[in-house]
Amino acid sequence: MLGTRSQRYQNGSIRRVKRAKGFAWEFRYYAREDDKRVPRVQTLSAAKFKTERDVRQHLEGFILKLNEQTEYAQSAGVTFNALLDRYMKEEMSTRRATIGSYTSIINQHLRPR
Repeated sequence: MLGTRSQRYQNGSIRRVKRAKGFAWEFRYYAREDDKRVPRVQTLSAAKFKTERDVRQHLEGFILKLNEQTEYAQSAGVTFNALLDRYMKEEMSTRRATIGSYTSIINQHLRPR
């Protein structure tokens, strides 16, 4: 298998960036496009995420999806918060009442534990 390279597991990097009114969080990572590693940046609001820990928890599902093709990710355990995030994005019902009820249960009972 010459020419194929294994993908690296990546956590990305998070840094605090100054803005005119306070700061924002910058998440840097690499995406795979046409067999090339392309740098990407996501900016997250400091008003919504007060600490780096909050940002990491929010990005947990995204990082899991980003690394799903790596050898390590296929053997590593998945955290419950990442599983909840993925469920909410991909599998949750489209009905407003159901979304409201499930989101409330998830945020008040499942995530704190």
